[in-house]
Amino acid sequence: MARARSMLGPGPRFTDLDRLRGGAETADGVLHMAFGGDFADPDDMMRRDRTAIETLGQALAHSGKPFVSTSGTLVMPPGRESTERDAPDPAGIAGFRIPGERACLDFAAQGVRASVVRLAPTVHGPGDYGFIGMLVATARNTGVSAYVGDGGNRWPAVHRRDAAILFRLAPEKAPAGSVPHGAPRWSSRPALALRMRAARAVGVVVRMVSGSSLSRSRMVALSGAET
Repeated sequence: MARARSMLGPGPRFTDLDRLRGGAETADGVLHMAFGGDFADPDDMMRRDRTAIETLGQALAHSGKPFVSTSGTLVMPPGRESTERDAPDPAGIAGFRIPGERACLDFAAQGVRASVVRLAPTVHGPGDYGFIGMLVATARNTGVSAYVGDGGNRWPAVHRRDAAILFRLAPEKAPAGSVPHGAPRWSSRPALALRMRAARAVGVVVRMVSGSSLSRSRMVALSGAET
């Protein structure tokens, strides 16, 4: 996918639809991995994402080329294990990503090998500054790696090397209309296991805290803002 590679790096903005269209028309396939805006206005983020996806997909229509968009496993129903065969939950914490998924997958009926990769909420690796990095930093700063309740709540994660492999394979092999999950089944870690790893990383103690004994802000600071 040499021509697709030429689009990597600083790319066109969501609002630069002409550049999006032109790049897609000359590429051997498209990976759409961007998502952004003001999280205080999810409707605007959803609109911009859907518009960009529709622009890219229309440029690929009837070409048979691959079009891979990106979403997250937080669109799935909470409280239970989900697979690619399960329907997303519009009322879920990331329900605003679903219109973008549907916009991409609709192009499967228009001669595009469209698929959506759903990433785990934590994509981690060395030098990580996301959720896992935040847990380690909080443990280092407070001297405690804390968990709430029995520590049994689970948090899916994927190493960024594995995510990269999935994004390499999806344009090559993902069937039209498929939704592969970038969240290995074995990677869904109990909160207690994550806190123990954070504690070992910085040499602090692991401690259970009661949600009833903490203010919301203090619990977020200690436990890492889980839902």
